[in-house]
Amino acid sequence: MKDSTLYKILGVIILIFFIFLAWKIFIFPKTVQASGSNVPQEPAQVTENLVENQQTNLFVENELIENEINNTTNQVADQGTQTSQSTNVFNSQLDQYKGIHKGAEVRNMLESVRNSNLLEDVYRISVEYNGETYISNVYELKEKIENSKTYEVRFQYRDNTQYIEKIIIEQKP
Repeated sequence: MKDSTLYKILGVIILIFFIFLAWKIFIFPKTVQASGSNVPQEPAQVTENLVENQQTNLFVENELIENEINNTTNQVADQGTQTSQSTNVFNSQLDQYKGIHKGAEVRNMLESVRNSNLLEDVYRISVEYNGETYISNVYELKEKIENSKTYEVRFQYRDNTQYIEKIIIEQKP
């Protein structure tokens, strides 16, 4: 859940609170009667009872709002942790290949990318080499990488996440 969504939810909760508060202040007091009877109370006693009731209601409402905010915050934190953990698991198989490596290691990485692309429908990784992009045909690229040569491997990440979206391979002299 994005921060802007959390702020919108919080804004709606606060708006509902103020509407309820206005209702309690402007509409409800006009109908307050002595408990158990239809005889109107004295204005001073009505005001005193209203203040006491409003303080009690505000306390209860504040507790409810605070609990709702805490629950929402905990849910957002849990989602962030889950996203972070799944990103780490997803990227862990490839993180070791970032930097400069021999061709044999790059070929091993391409095998991992190929396997990941076969299993993942949502997060397919593209590989760029010599201006060409490979996604489902990563195995063809593996044949072009020479074991004796040195290559630099860089990652490009998806917006707002740390999922590897693209791997850029450059042959070093």
